[in-house]
Formats: sequence, C-alpha cells, structure tokens
Amino acid sequence: MKAAFPGVTILLCTFHAVQLLTRGLLKEFNRLQRQENTSFIRECGAARKWSTQRDERSRTPPPALSDAFCRRWAGFYAQILTACGTRGAAKFGEKYRALLRAMRRWDPDTTARYEGFLARKLPKEGFTTKGLSRFKTEMKMKWRAELRRARQEREASKKEFAQAKYLLLKRPENLSKKEGKKLATFLQGNPWAGMPREALLKYYALLDDPTGKDTSLDFLDTLVKPESHDWLRSAVTTLKAKREYVFNFVKAWEAHPKWKDVRGFKVNPEHVMKKVNAVARAQYSFRSDESARFRLERILKCPVLISETILSEKEKDQVIK
Repeated sequence: MKAAFPGVTILLCTFHAVQLLTRGLLKEFNRLQRQENTSFIRECGAARKWSTQRDERSRTPPPALSDAFCRRWAGFYAQILTACGTRGAAKFGEKYRALLRAMRRWDPDTTARYEGFLARKLPKEGFTTKGLSRFKTEMKMKWRAELRRARQEREASKKEFAQAKYLLLKRPENLSKKEGKKLATFLQGNPWAGMPREALLKYYALLDDPTGKDTSLDFLDTLVKPESHDWLRSAVTTLKAKREYVFNFVKAWEAHPKWKDVRGFKVNPEHVMKKVNAVARAQYSFRSDESARFRLERILKCPVLISETILSEKEKDQVIK
C-alpha cells in the first residue's frame, strides 16, 4: 500500500483493535482454566479410579499426576494400603500413627479434616478383629471423601472463572449492577486477575481519548509471559507494530464528527474485507500480469489497471502490490 500510495494514511479501526486483544486474552483465560482447574479435576478422577482398582486387588500402577496435591494424596493412599495390609492391631496402630504424622507435615488442614472423618470410628478400648476390618475400610472411604471435597471445591472455582472471564473483558459502562458485583467478588478472590483487567481498562481509555496521553502500547507487555497463549502474544506484537494505524483512526474519528452517523466508518465493512482476503488467497496462483488482472477483475468486479511505475526491486518486472 505504501509503495503504491506513499502519501496515504492507513487506518485500523478501534473495533478490530479491541477485538484482537480481547480474543487473545480469552484464549489466555481458557489456557489458565485448563491449567488451574480442568487438569486438577481430571487428575482427581484418575486418582480415585486408581484407588478403586487397587481395592479390587488390581496391580495397576499409580497414574502419572502433575498436580502436587493429587500426586501427594495418591501417595498417601499407597501408604494406607500398606497399613491395611498389616496383621494385628499393634502393628496397624504403628502404621496408622506414622501415616498421620507424614500427613501433618505435608498439610495440617487436610490432615485435620481426614482425622475428623475417622475420629468417630476409632474404638475407645482397642480394635477387635471385626472392628479393625471396618476401620480399614473407613480409612479408604474417607480418603476418597477428602479427594471428592477438593475436586468439588475446584469445580466451583472453574464455574466461577467460566462466568467471570467474559466480565473481565467488558467495558465498565457495559456491566450491569449485578455483573459489577460478581466481577468485584471474583477480583477480590483472585488477585492475579487484577493485572489483565487494569491493562485492558487502560487500553480502552487510551482508545477512547488519547489526548495528552502517552500513546505507547508497551504496557501491554505485562500481559505476556513465557507460557502465555500464542494468540495473546501475537495480538500484543501486532498492536504494538500497528499502533500508528490505530491512532490514525482515532484522530480521523475525532476530526470528522459526522462519521459517527455513517455505519461504514465505525468498522471495516465485512464485504470489503472478504474481497481483500479473497485477493490474498488468490495471489499465490498468479502466473502473469494478465492472469492477475483477470482474477482481480473477477474478484473485485471492477476494471483493474496495471501501473507501469510499480516495479519489483529484484527482477524489475511488473508486479501487483
């Protein structure tokens, strides 16, 4: 474009500039959802399935678990199986107390809940053969109960995040009173979400009125981390590279108030964008200037003239740019 029309001012509408960033953020939120919640819930299910298989005397090896809680809790079940395999109340008591000591060192709160589940089942005057068998069964059941509690807690977090991720992308003026309260509650319980929310609000404010403000988009770099989704990384890179075009649109919009009544100026007309994309897809099959001209005329439905002044830098032949 610049080669053919060096004096032209290129505009990139704010609608698509905002859409580019919000889509990248949504992809990043979905990645975080999978990493923090979906993966945990799946691994809880895998750990529970393995425990039931072992109860059926299967020699299935423990699953490969990446989450620290699931991996450690599954390890405790292996210790429970070892304790339950001992004969005699005295030896079992030693194994049971050693298990609880290991649990307390790892997570006192989880251990307190687990002990609370079993407290009512502990005999006051020592185990009988029948009572010991029942208590061993209770140990396994309460282990699964604590695993279920952790999974349900994470399922609630997943549901809350699924509802809040769209609110994080909304402009403040577009939030209803109920949505505003829900978003405030989510931000209070999830401090990490404050950073992308603040960056997005700053971006909105800059596009709405850049007068007297630093129009640099370097602050968007705070959104990108090494593990961030490719769409978000690409969106930030593109916006920084095309920053001039975005603010050209903002300046032109302010200089021409009447444009606000013309729908075609608010966003890029989709039918025009389809034609541009069709040209981009077709360019790989252009075999000559004449075939290019013919294809372009059919796509654009208008005459196409090949300028004699547009030459390639290498071969000096006529090209379409």
